[in-house]
Parts: sequence; structure tokens; C-alpha cells
Amino acid sequence: VYTGRDFLGSLLEERKTNIVKGVQDAEDRLNEAERRLSEAQKQLSQAQVVIGEIKNETIATKRILLKSDADQSKKDLTTRFSRALATFRTKERQIFLEVKQQIILLVLKRSVAQAQQTFGKQERATSLISETINKLEGDLL
Repeated sequence: VYTGRDFLGSLLEERKTNIVKGVQDAEDRLNEAERRLSEAQKQLSQAQVVIGEIKNETIATKRILLKSDADQSKKDLTTRFSRALATFRTKERQIFLEVKQQIILLVLKRSVAQAQQTFGKQERATSLISETINKLEGDLL
């Protein structure tokens, strides 16, 4: 009976040791898994911070580019408008000068016609007409 007890006791002791060892291994694996999980969560948190920074930088860069594009477009429009305005003013001045020349020509023609009616075709009339033309050209130009 005593021998059976030693045998059974040693088997139970060995089984107890294996169970304790198995539990200890499981706890070690659990601790390792928790450590890895904690490390992975830290890395995830750091990655999220980096992603947030990248998003913020991207938004800032987009704003800068959009402002730059808007400024360039504004410059281009200002330049085009200035050129169009200069062209308009040049044409306006050219038309004004053409109208002025036509008015001068019309006044001169009427003056000649009136002088011819008033003075006939005398030499004095020709001299008076030339003087009037010269005076009008000086006044209107």
C-alpha cells in the first residue's frame, strides 16, 4: 500500500508540476501578448498623430497653392484689363482725332463755299480764304 502511495504521489506531483508549468507558460504568453498589444497600440497612436500632421500639412499646402493660383490669376486679369483699357483709350483717341479732322475739313469746305459766294472769284477772295484756312488750322490743331 505504501509503494502505491509513493507511485501515485509521484504521478500526482509530476502532474501538478506540469499543470503549474503549463499555467506559468500561458501567463507568460499572455503577458507577452499584452506587451505586444500595448506596443502595437502605441505605434497606432503614433501613426495616427503622423497621419494627422500630414493631413494638416496637406491642407495648408493646398491653401497656399490655391492662394498662389488666385493671386496669379488676379495678376493676369489685371494685366489683361490694363491692356484692354489702353487699347480702348488708343482707339478712342484715334476716333477723336479722325472726327476732329473731318470737322475741320467740313468747316474749311463751308468757309470756302461762303467766301466764294460772298466775294466771287476775285483774287482778294482767294487770299482771304487762304488766311481763314490757315487761321482755322492753327486754332483747331
